[in-house]
Amino acid sequence: MLKNRLLLVPSNIEAQVVVETLKPFLTINKSPYTVHKAHGGGEDLLIVECGVGPTLAGAALAWAAASFSLSEVILVGVAGLSPDSTKALGDLVSVEQVFCCRLGGMRDGNFEGIDKVLPLVSFNRQVTNMIDSCANRLDLPTVRCASSEYISRDTEDLEFLRQFECIEIEAMETSGLAQIATLMNLPWFEFRALSNHWGVSDHKLWKWDDCKQQLARVASLIADGPIRQER
Repeated sequence: MLKNRLLLVPSNIEAQVVVETLKPFLTINKSPYTVHKAHGGGEDLLIVECGVGPTLAGAALAWAAASFSLSEVILVGVAGLSPDSTKALGDLVSVEQVFCCRLGGMRDGNFEGIDKVLPLVSFNRQVTNMIDSCANRLDLPTVRCASSEYISRDTEDLEFLRQFECIEIEAMETSGLAQIATLMNLPWFEFRALSNHWGVSDHKLWKWDDCKQQLARVASLIADGPIRQER
């Protein structure tokens, strides 16, 4: 059976860069998503704009796995960088491990974290999943990523993130991608261009030009062939 590689992109601005770089040969309108099909070095690439956040990323992956035969899933996008990291804004990195934290859900229209039920005085591993990504062929700097239902905006958020050892970036979609892919026994990979420091929520201050160049770069690398390293 012909296998496909799924390429998830969270937002429209990121998806535009990827689609323009990969020049799809076919567009499929398959509700609720538009799928752009591009050549991918022996296995076709299915490009899907999944939406922002872990729930939407996980839902898009589950939908794609039910609709197509997949060999691997890749997510590319921008991410926030720890002010304590030695990496620079505009860098391109590979996620080697995700810490799924600040778990919770919506109640009466508002997000209610699990810490409201089970107070997290300090980092509590019992309510956090740590998931490793698969080995990949791209020679990029690796990072550990914190991922939750929202991004950090205030001092309390930043102090929460600093409880995690070796965490360098924060990205919302990673936890949904990693958990669903792991349940499906599907190799998953994530590559991020570093757009801003934690707490900088004004998009006008983000390194968009640098990040767009990096997203185009990694899209081209992905198109060369499967990311996974066969064992």
